[in-house]
Amino acid sequence: MIMQLGATIAMNFTTSVTALIVLQFIFGAACVGTRAIDFLYLMDLLPKAWQVPVGSVLNFIDTSLPAIGVVYFWKISKEWTWWAITFCEVGSLLVIVGLFFIPESPKYLLCKKRYDEARAAVNFF
Repeated sequence: MIMQLGATIAMNFTTSVTALIVLQFIFGAACVGTRAIDFLYLMDLLPKAWQVPVGSVLNFIDTSLPAIGVVYFWKISKEWTWWAITFCEVGSLLVIVGLFFIPESPKYLLCKKRYDEARAAVNFF
């Protein structure tokens, strides 16, 4: 997440096309790991009956956002600064701050036989 935030901030100030491409590569490489971990963590917390519907909706949203971005830039505006700030920098900052408040996965804690912490994590959610 910190790599994503750093790359996004640097993209806002770069004037070199080569540097922009490298920064976009770094941002994209960091996104893959972050999204996979977030998705798995959420699926771990959901009841079995909700995992498939929620996972399907999240994957649909995840694949729709780039398409919405393309249509926006193609038909509405070429201004991308607010888009990057809103969706990348603010989102990254919220996730980084949230990491300090979210407990370990209850399933992970149960596997490690840390039952009291698992109960507290479930109560937190």
